[in-house]
Amino acid sequence: MEVFCTSCHIGYRIPTNKIPRRHRVLMCRSCNYAWRQPFQTPPSKNLPQATNVSPFKNTAKRPSYSNTVLKILREEAAFEAKLRD
Repeated sequence: MEVFCTSCHIGYRIPTNKIPRRHRVLMCRSCNYAWRQPFQTPPSKNLPQATNVSPFKNTAKRPSYSNTVLKILREEAAFEAKLRD
């Protein structure tokens, strides 16, 4: 299940087995806004359930970089972190 912050619209995924049966007050980790999120009770186990088919295929792959490129990226990240301090 996907839940979205009503203030900044950041999305969060809740695993199916972790969905609460009643409403909950949720807090956004991004903007610290709290809102009351209604949850539906899970369907009865006696009824046949539809298969959970996502319309999107997960075709994204993590890029692979050479060690030289990784070294440069780490140096740049360290330099930017130093500038922020």
